[in-house]
Amino acid sequence: MLSKLSLRNAKRQFGEYALFFVTLSCAAAIMYAFNALLFSEAVAALPDMEILPWLIVAASSVIVLILGWIVSYMISYMFKRRSREFGIYMVSGMTGRKVVRLLFRENGLIGLAAFLLGIILGMLFSQLLEAALRHLCGMCYSLH
Repeated sequence: MLSKLSLRNAKRQFGEYALFFVTLSCAAAIMYAFNALLFSEAVAALPDMEILPWLIVAASSVIVLILGWIVSYMISYMFKRRSREFGIYMVSGMTGRKVVRLLFRENGLIGLAAFLLGIILGMLFSQLLEAALRHLCGMCYSLH
């Protein structure tokens, strides 16, 4: 019953979670693209690019910190916004632990969907980043 309620609430609350979903998808895409670029053999073969991996790691670290803050803020915002709904659940006999599990499952469903979309977008974005970087170095590159 709890998983059915979680799925129904995630679908119903998707409009409110839309900004959260888009942000998580973009962050996952950027993280995937930067890390794919970091471990790419084609980029490792570029001449005089010793500092590039350090810049990518620094950018990834900043993105992770910002993403952590955004996720924390959005979860607390949504919890405050839906506090009446959770109060009704608790008055109707649901324990606090089940309410937390419900919120965790809803966020997990939305996060998983955002992650999958972000990975797909990240694959495309990593190819575009690699092509742009190789173009800047005057080398040819074809998307694959």
